[in-house]
Amino acid sequence: MRDAVASLGLRPTEQIDRRWFRSVYFREFAGVLFELATDGPGYASDEPANALGERLVLPGRFGDRPKEIEAGLPDVTVPRPEASEGAESSGESGPSGESERAESSGSSGASAEGGD
Repeated sequence: MRDAVASLGLRPTEQIDRRWFRSVYFREFAGVLFELATDGPGYASDEPANALGERLVLPGRFGDRPKEIEAGLPDVTVPRPEASEGAESSGESGPSGESERAESSGSSGASAEGGD
């Protein structure tokens, strides 16, 4: 990733580990700052994918201050698809192959994005 940017005559940063992905930053010729990031390891590397957004997960140096940081965040409701009556009572699988179940609509939480 970094080598490709450098081959264009730009000056990228070293690759930075952001816990959930790795990033390289650079300014293009007009001065606009860009970030290139990898897909992995991904946000589901430290919590189940079907639970993403249900609780605050903080990276590195912010990890010891969850109550302080969460106090400054707005409430967020994570939308969940409602299971159809037939699938719920019969145990049929949804599109992902997992059994669908109704979720309460009042859950709130937030996931921190980015990195340190």
